[in-house]
Amino acid sequence: MPRRRHRERRPAVTREHTPRPGHTWETTVRPLEQLVEDGQPEPRPSRAARRAAARGKRKDRQ
Repeated sequence: MPRRRHRERRPAVTREHTPRPGHTWETTVRPLEQLVEDGQPEPRPSRAARRAAARGKRKDRQ
């Protein structure tokens, strides 16, 4: 009778992990504010911000 083969279970892969000893966390600091000259139109929100706002509106309706 043939033996059953079992798949090897692997733990879920995550992108965040603790760094090697002696290493520090590598982060990128980006400015969150934009300077707008007087009289200029307001900058458009990013696609992610627009989608989040739309998602919030849909959530409020329910």
